[in-house]
Amino acid sequence: WVTLGRRGTQLPWRNGGAGGFRSVVALDRSAGTAVALVSATARSVDPVGFGVLEQLSSAAQPPGALA
Repeated sequence: WVTLGRRGTQLPWRNGGAGGFRSVVALDRSAGTAVALVSATARSVDPVGFGVLEQLSSAAQPPGALA
C-alpha cells in the first residue's frame, strides 16, 4: 500500500494490472469512503479512481465542513 497526503488527510491506496486489465483501490478513512475500480484496459485508472473518491468524500462531508 502507498499513502498519499491530500487535503490534510492520508489516503492509503493500491493499484495493479496484468494482461490488459487495470485496478485501483483507495480509501479516505476520515470521510468513511472508499473506491475499488477494475477495468478491462491497459491504461491506468488511478485518475478516475481518485476522482470518484474525491466526489464521494466531498459528498460525505457534513454541511459547513472544511474540505
